[in-house]
Amino acid sequence: MVELRPWAAAIALIVLAIWLGGAAMQRLARGRAELGESFALGLVILGAWLQLLDLVGVSWSPVTVLLPAALAFVLERTGKHGVARSVQNPRAQRSIQPWSWGEWMAAMGVGLFAWSAFTLRSMSPDFVYHWGVKGRRFFELGAIDWAFLERTGAGYLHPDYPLLVSSVYGATATIAGTWSETSLMLLSVAAAALLVLEARSILQDAAGDSWALDSWQFAAGVATVSLVLMAFSMAHEQAGAADILFGLSATGLSRRLLLLASPTWTKGQSDDLSDRLLPIGVWAALAVATKIEGVPLAVFALSVASGLVLAKRNEAGRRGSLESRLFTILTAWRLWALPLVVGAWWLGNVYRHDLFQSSNFGVPNVERVRSTLDALPQALSLSSWSGLAWLIVAVPVLLLARPPASVGGLRILVLLPALQLGFYLFTYFGGEQNTTFWVLSSFPRLVFHLMPVTLVAVMIALSSQRSLGRG
Repeated sequence: MVELRPWAAAIALIVLAIWLGGAAMQRLARGRAELGESFALGLVILGAWLQLLDLVGVSWSPVTVLLPAALAFVLERTGKHGVARSVQNPRAQRSIQPWSWGEWMAAMGVGLFAWSAFTLRSMSPDFVYHWGVKGRRFFELGAIDWAFLERTGAGYLHPDYPLLVSSVYGATATIAGTWSETSLMLLSVAAAALLVLEARSILQDAAGDSWALDSWQFAAGVATVSLVLMAFSMAHEQAGAADILFGLSATGLSRRLLLLASPTWTKGQSDDLSDRLLPIGVWAALAVATKIEGVPLAVFALSVASGLVLAKRNEAGRRGSLESRLFTILTAWRLWALPLVVGAWWLGNVYRHDLFQSSNFGVPNVERVRSTLDALPQALSLSSWSGLAWLIVAVPVLLLARPPASVGGLRILVLLPALQLGFYLFTYFGGEQNTTFWVLSSFPRLVFHLMPVTLVAVMIALSSQRSLGRG
């Protein structure tokens, strides 16, 4: 017999995250946020709340964990009301019909992953030995178990990683009153569904006159993204780990940077640039709160966004002095404030509890570079990706190649994945772990973070070439 309390608790926490995040976005910006951004901000706020309870010495309980629902109610009642914002290309909305055959296939892909997750067939070993074991300790203690993370020999737990995912697992079990691996997989399934929706939104943006995707190409693109990502998530056993959630944040960041750089796609939207910067800050904060590699991802994203803000300022004829440009960036607080607070909180806890693992980083040397390059082909050829991981090579190609004018925005789309890919490779060049084992065991998962945008960019490039050939 299926026990309903764990499922009710898991659903309640995800609904609370969406409600809380949406209410907060509505308060901070004009109109309501999209579903993915509401989910992202809600998770960040819930994670901060759980750590605040721990800091002041209040034990986790169903009441204390769900107390942010009161904040969501107040924010919603006092927030700015208006028509929900859409950041889609207006022409794309007219050319794409809802629920195409591709979207039905995408839903089927997510459904298959959900089945494999809820039956624990695709439960990640990282959940058993990392994210889940920490979450269970937090549940049993009713707080974050710093002593458990600080103890000698706890390196396999990655104690210096951000605690959002494990805290959410512990909080869900606290609400349910019991630990249930099956219901905890709902977080991964929800993140997977939202990841496909984010990729779909980029393709829908591209279905307008900018990149000229027709309805068949759009449907094929959505289906391909979902089936490829969900097939890997099942084959590589991703359920319960943090990689799907991190991939969601990386995809959301790339999409929002593209929209920030493409004013023709935001016709009819708010002219207030800060409203466009807030979602970038939200996705960056989620990345920082999810995994340690979210720190460089957020730094890259905020740097690119700052550059785009200054470029827009120059286009408007307001170049100004260096001090004026710095003032422009500092006043764009909605961009950097949230990820800065989340990152500072995480870093403070790492140093306060001496959790940093020196094996994560090291001085690059020639031998490790050679070992990394030797191991990469084998890592990209693992059966879990069925050879499709080699598509990651398209990221630097699309970034460095001179695209046709009709697909010039592809450079902005793949810029963030290219920077993050460079960081991943640089990390392998240093460190203290066996290079070959490290690359083979982790690179397929790291590729997943960047694959949604890579797949979308490749399909847009191919579709645009096809359109040019017909023309």
